[in-house]
Amino acid sequence: MERREGDDDYGRVVARLGTTYRVIACRDDLQWIVQERMGNRWRSLHYCTSREGVLRRVKGLPGWESLSTLPDRFRSGKSGALTVARARSPNRPVSDAGELETVSGHAA
Repeated sequence: MERREGDDDYGRVVARLGTTYRVIACRDDLQWIVQERMGNRWRSLHYCTSREGVLRRVKGLPGWESLSTLPDRFRSGKSGALTVARARSPNRPVSDAGELETVSGHAA
């Protein structure tokens, strides 16, 4: 799988917020990154180590509420589990919105 954070198939997507925004875990396991879709790439907008920081930057976007269950602080996936908030996307049923799953390793 591609390891570049700006690629569509980046494996550490935490949440998709509509078709234009997403939140990822950075490849170095340091923080969450809020990204915006620009053409065929994702552009990083905000770098956050706290849930509060992520929520402040995504509030009002489709599915943003699903991120309220993130841990208070970013935790490295290398030393523990990566928490992945699965926000509603056009291809998912409404019942999956905001569901959390814990995945070990780097791929979400």
